[in-house]
Amino acid sequence: MTSIAESDLESSPSKAGPSESAEFMTEKKLQQANMKNKRMLEAEQRTLQSTLLKLRSQQRLLMIENQKLKRVWKYRQQQAE
Repeated sequence: MTSIAESDLESSPSKAGPSESAEFMTEKKLQQANMKNKRMLEAEQRTLQSTLLKLRSQQRLLMIENQKLKRVWKYRQQQAE
């Protein structure tokens, strides 16, 4: 029977065999890649949200301009009659 300390040493990555160590490194690389992807996606999301806000603002301004042009057009039509 092994003690808890001995079993911990046997399962630690530094004392693991070549395949276990490679598996640990692969898992660590996957975690790093996942974090990098997460940061990239979050940055892209912020960019898209900013673009959406700009487009909504432009849409609002265009709708206001459209209403002004409609009033001018209506006024000119009335003057032409």
